[in-house]
Amino acid sequence: MRKRTYLFSGLLLALLCAAGIILLGGTLTVQTEVPGRSDCDVLVRTERGESVIRVTDQKVENGLVTLTVSAVSRGSDFLTVTYENGFSWNTTIHVHAFGVMTQETFFGR
Repeated sequence: MRKRTYLFSGLLLALLCAAGIILLGGTLTVQTEVPGRSDCDVLVRTERGESVIRVTDQKVENGLVTLTVSAVSRGSDFLTVTYENGFSWNTTIHVHAFGVMTQETFFGR
């Protein structure tokens, strides 16, 4: 009887964790530092437009660029941040099954 309770509790916890990841995994916050200055204008581009990801929010505060990225469809896209002083920063965003997003890492199809 006790083994069944542990098994049921474990399965319930796994289902709750999976549901939370699927529901909350469609938004990703990406941060990078502004080289050499505390605040400056930035240009954010994606390689595929808004077909895979969409930048929904962009902030530059205290030398830190914070981007909020949302999933549009499954796939990968290259995100480039270009600063007014000529420097640029790149990262790859992957949108997996169920809209779960990762940065630079890909955990399968």
